[in-house]
Amino acid sequence: VNILSVLVSYLLPEVHVLLDELNMPLHILATDHLLTLSARTWPFLAVARLWDVVLMDGSPALLASFLALLNMYFKEAVSLARQEDRGNTLQPADVATHFRDIMCLNIARDIDELVQQTRRRFLPLVRGEPSKEGPRGSGNFLTWFRLQSESELELSEQQQSQQEQGTPKPNSPPAAAAAAAAAA
Repeated sequence: VNILSVLVSYLLPEVHVLLDELNMPLHILATDHLLTLSARTWPFLAVARLWDVVLMDGSPALLASFLALLNMYFKEAVSLARQEDRGNTLQPADVATHFRDIMCLNIARDIDELVQQTRRRFLPLVRGEPSKEGPRGSGNFLTWFRLQSESELELSEQQQSQQEQGTPKPNSPPAAAAAAAAAA
């Protein structure tokens, strides 16, 4: 699910923002799709089409198909949950329920669209194939992901070396007290 979260933040930034606003863990939405390949909730013919794609294109197709589902149905689920909310605190479970319901009601009709988005839009990016007109311009997802991972690793190493040297972090209470004493 962590890889899926990174994929969502990179490929579907609007969905990622909504998930963050709702403080909604992605696993609430992804569990059925990833564990049962949607066999528990989808009609048989739609399941058979999804399984064909996954068997032909491999496990990246499973992640790509979930990205396509988020792209197709998540914003509508949030909108419906907000309409029903009427000023109360919007609960992630309400959004997840609407997402599941919308998906189950429409997937039989929309399965061709799902397969098309999976194969043409998301699968090449999940695999890391170059994209000339991607959401982040030229390049590919794996290059971007590696750069993100390297910068996070460098930051972590810097923080660890500061802690080992006993150097307080700039915003830590001892550093703030030392700065205040120096100013006085």
